Amino acid sequence: MTILFTVQVETNAGLADKLGKFLNLYRLGRALGYSYVHSPSFESRRSAGLQRKNAGFLKRIMSPASEPSLAEFLGLDLHDELITSEKYANYSSHIVDVNAIFTAQGFRQLSKLKSRIEVAAPDTIYVLRWTGKWSLQVIQRLDRFLNRWCEMDARQAAIEGLELPKKYLLARERWPLSVPFAEDKIRLAIHIRKGDRAVIRLGQRIIAVHASKVDLVREQQLEKLSTRMGQPRSLIEVSEVAGCLRQILSDFGADKFSIIVVSDGYERTFREIRKALQDGRLCLQPDELRQLKNMEVSAPREFDAFQSLPNTTTIVGESRQNLYQSIHAIVSADIVISTVGGFSKLNLWFHPEESVSLVANFKPGCDRIRKRIGAALRKLEQQD
Repeated sequence: MTILFTVQVETNAGLADKLGKFLNLYRLGRALGYSYVHSPSFESRRSAGLQRKNAGFLKRIMSPASEPSLAEFLGLDLHDELITSEKYANYSSHIVDVNAIFTAQGFRQLSKLKSRIEVAAPDTIYVLRWTGKWSLQVIQRLDRFLNRWCEMDARQAAIEGLELPKKYLLARERWPLSVPFAEDKIRLAIHIRKGDRAVIRLGQRIIAVHASKVDLVREQQLEKLSTRMGQPRSLIEVSEVAGCLRQILSDFGADKFSIIVVSDGYERTFREIRKALQDGRLCLQPDELRQLKNMEVSAPREFDAFQSLPNTTTIVGESRQNLYQSIHAIVSADIVISTVGGFSKLNLWFHPEESVSLVANFKPGCDRIRKRIGAALRKLEQQD
């Protein structure tokens, strides 16, 4: 008997985080031997960006004029088996709270998890649902189960299972979008996350922003804060990335590359700081408030460092139009360098599978990045 399943991710997470959860739930359903029925609704409020008054911008850069939803832009509304199909009209849905199940216990045996999930009712579609924030224990339990029972990793699930690269290309046929990559050069995209992962230095004290949490610390406390939060807090500076890019261009030749730098910028950073000040969660001295006001003006200028570099353009700031252009830059790139966060994984999940691409993290440092780019260039030359 064929058992059907679909996936729902209900969490205020960024796009890549939400897609990663989506792929893991898809892998879970496949590991259980179920057949997938697609739910076309997919949105990420976190990645949608801060709204701007120039909402008509997309109509000027995309065709046709109607603005696609995030699901439509990614091609996630395209699937042979849609839950909205008339043939599933009389099916009932059975919600499977994967978080609750794996919070209660881990599973080594496939049969035990199936007996925990399945109900006797016929014509049922199992809705594997991810809600809220999961504990590390739950994530580890799910990972262990998937590593044991699922034959495909997240990238294979994206490319072979859901055919995301094919759907993305179909979406671009429907809504063409251009980004300033030169066709005859190696496309290098750099993602610099700031927004909700930023550090603002005010003399002796530092404001560290992590999501909606805002801490006021001194330099020596940053490392402890990083360990407690499980995330790096003293993030890579924009100037470090610009300096490394300058070295890359010197090493391999600027004429080889067409470069796009994408970032959410600092608008969300200062919005969270203002909220913390208003709520009383953050208290600053008068001179620190003056410094903060100056930093709000000067911080975005950090990205001016890329303007002097050849063949380099920037997409900075949070908005729907910047999101779509940033996605397309990351997906289209031959090489992606990322500072923190999972946005670069979009290249692994949506990039055409017949192409060779490299996704590298900046954390090990510029020397490591340069070595990896050298190896990637050799592969690309072999591909040509």
